[in-house]
Amino acid sequence: MVFFDLRGHGRSGTPARSSCTIDQLGRDIAAIIETTVGRRPVVVIGHSMGGMAVLAAARQRPDLFESQVVGVGLMSTAAEGVARAGVARHLRHPAIDLFKISVHTAPRVVQGGRTLARTVLRPLLHAASFRTQVSPSVSRFVHDMIDETSVETIVKFLGTLEAHDESAALAQLAEIPVLVLAGDRDLIIPFENAKAIAAALPGCELVRVRGAGHMVHLEFPDIVNDAIDDLVRRSIDAADRGESVG
Repeated sequence: MVFFDLRGHGRSGTPARSSCTIDQLGRDIAAIIETTVGRRPVVVIGHSMGGMAVLAAARQRPDLFESQVVGVGLMSTAAEGVARAGVARHLRHPAIDLFKISVHTAPRVVQGGRTLARTVLRPLLHAASFRTQVSPSVSRFVHDMIDETSVETIVKFLGTLEAHDESAALAQLAEIPVLVLAGDRDLIIPFENAKAIAAALPGCELVRVRGAGHMVHLEFPDIVNDAIDDLVRRSIDAADRGESVG
């Protein structure tokens, strides 16, 4: 298995504002597949912005998704419409607007805007992660991960999230097994987005995790692991039958 940190997250370092786009994340995914997998078949799974990046990669590199990607998992994500609901609706705030401008034009303002933006951003992300009781260690892990992601990185990606529309890329996934999974109490990307993806992919498996928030894979790991296991089995079976790779 291959795991990677998106630009500006985890150990990936500080990205330039110009590279903080879903398009660039799609190119990153393609590069990672080519570097780590070679020509072997692969199942690609993306959560939240990672799922959006998978769709961008499918649009940009149809050759990979026709010849090598044999299955796709889209978790707690959206093909489009993020600006109308969920996180974007909650982030219409003067502090965020100020920080969007100041993060690349006025370094002195950044210092003050950082505190304001943090008071808006981080409480929202913390509250939306889980909607049920989880173990203290899991909660602490997620909260630390959020706190360690710079506010600059979060704000740099807001513009591309607001403009995100990869609905046309869904057609590229029509011939391979797809898992669409989300929590139905997700405040960041509401479950309606998962239903919209499933409506565009009649052959996909839609899994609704009742009571789950945005970090569904950590809140209900057994349900998510079982769904991923099933996706991998279906993908392997389809590839063996020659249905999903050319």
